[in-house]
Amino acid sequence: MLSKISAHVRQRLLQTLPMLDGGHLLYTIKDWKRPSTYNDLAEIYVKYIVTKFGRTSVVVFDGYNGLPNTKAGEQRCRARIGSSPSIEVWGNLPVTT
Repeated sequence: MLSKISAHVRQRLLQTLPMLDGGHLLYTIKDWKRPSTYNDLAEIYVKYIVTKFGRTSVVVFDGYNGLPNTKAGEQRCRARIGSSPSIEVWGNLPVTT
């Protein structure tokens, strides 16, 4: 979405909105009740983000761009063997881990 707005507006947004690392957030909250559904977990994460950072927070899940890292190595491995999982998640499904 940020790529579709002007550079000036994008710069202003990045200066004023709390930007959160989505990957880090996934490891932040560990005290969720089991059994839970994916909807339950989504509600927990949204409540955490809104409470701690405000309603205008932006959560960013970065891709494989940038400096070489473990993500890039994993991507190369999957490309070499022609394998990449396709995962579908519905809100009412139970979380199994």
